[in-house]
Amino acid sequence: MLSQIAIAALLASVAASPYDKRQSLGLVENCYHDFAITFDDGSVGSEYDLVDLFNENDSKATMFLNGYNYNCIYEQDSVDRIRNTYNSGMQIGSHTWSHRNLAELSEAEIDEQVELVNEAIWKIVGVRPKFLRPPYGSAPEWAVNYIQEKHGMVVVNWSEDSLDSQGASTDESIGIYDGFTDTTEPHLTLNHETYEGTPYTVMPSVVPSLVDRGYRLITVADCLDLEPYLEVGEPQERDETWTCDGKPAPLGY
Repeated sequence: MLSQIAIAALLASVAASPYDKRQSLGLVENCYHDFAITFDDGSVGSEYDLVDLFNENDSKATMFLNGYNYNCIYEQDSVDRIRNTYNSGMQIGSHTWSHRNLAELSEAEIDEQVELVNEAIWKIVGVRPKFLRPPYGSAPEWAVNYIQEKHGMVVVNWSEDSLDSQGASTDESIGIYDGFTDTTEPHLTLNHETYEGTPYTVMPSVVPSLVDRGYRLITVADCLDLEPYLEVGEPQERDETWTCDGKPAPLGY
């Protein structure tokens, strides 16, 4: 049997472990080491090129996917892209089903937004995401706590924004990345694969540049020392449930 001193030491080490500490932080806004580049609002066609770019530079990224935003996640083109992304070693995260502001939803509506996209990703690639990026970065404390307690997910925003969704030029976005010079400082950056300049001008410039400067580009899960998925299984075969019909549409539809 363990002595009282040994038990006390064990409990102290568990209490101080990075996993416990990071799980209790609530909203995550930065990595704990290295550099995580993330993309919101997909999956769209540019994802193929982004995946190739990161793999060519021995790097990984995280894609936070919607179920029904720019397109329907169940369209065959989307299914093929998402499977390619996952099979290429990128992390798949949730960006909710139809990109609704969490602050404006009830708990039941949040359940729907979380469960619909997680179900779709489970069917397509056989995983349930552990990480959720709140649309618009809107993450009131009550919603973060609810998602963590009810769904067991980590809610994550960002430390720096490329500003692509706010009208920044590609040169301005590149300039934000060029401003990172201390490789000992962690970063968790926000980008959108839906703005053409980001996958085709900004990322081809900044990814090799960051790697050349000594940054290690990894997934959000890896930069937080957590598992990326709540559950890992096998992809399913398409059936009549693979549809966005009758499910919440994004605002404006």
